[in-house]
Amino acid sequence: MFSRILLLLPFVALVVANPLVPRSDISALQQDMIKMDQTVEVIQNACGAFKAAPTTNNALAFASATENLDNEIQKAIPDVPIHTISDAEAQTICVSFTASMAKISTALDCLDSAKASFAIVHIPTSTVCSIVSKLNTDNTKFIGRISGVTPASSQPCAKTLTAEILAKAAQVKATYSC
Repeated sequence: MFSRILLLLPFVALVVANPLVPRSDISALQQDMIKMDQTVEVIQNACGAFKAAPTTNNALAFASATENLDNEIQKAIPDVPIHTISDAEAQTICVSFTASMAKISTALDCLDSAKASFAIVHIPTSTVCSIVSKLNTDNTKFIGRISGVTPASSQPCAKTLTAEILAKAAQVKATYSC
């Protein structure tokens, strides 16, 4: 589901902690993360535009942004390092990601409140659920890979941030009955 995509961000943040780590897979993942972060902003903007003016074109822009995010996640999966990252890397990113939580929360709130806009343009909930399901499939694989490289010392931070996102995600899931 779309909101599970946003769930991956704490784990991604933990992976890209220190740009001085001499691993090419970290550099690639950092670039992937930058693109995903930018796409989350595009999703927020598209969702806001769609809610303000519920038209088919705005719905397509919103759907396109979510599809772009799914493509970026698919591309990022092989870029996840195979080695556990250091505690320092993980803690640095945890602090940074905590500051980004507001943006992720806003995106989930926007998606949650866009249901009426989809109804106005006669897009069935099942279509939204289909998009969410596709994102969820790729996100689940990505989260699994990221979780495998997160050190035990950083798990509490990741779990706290994940719990916050899961609460919002559950709200979205209930709204769309996915």
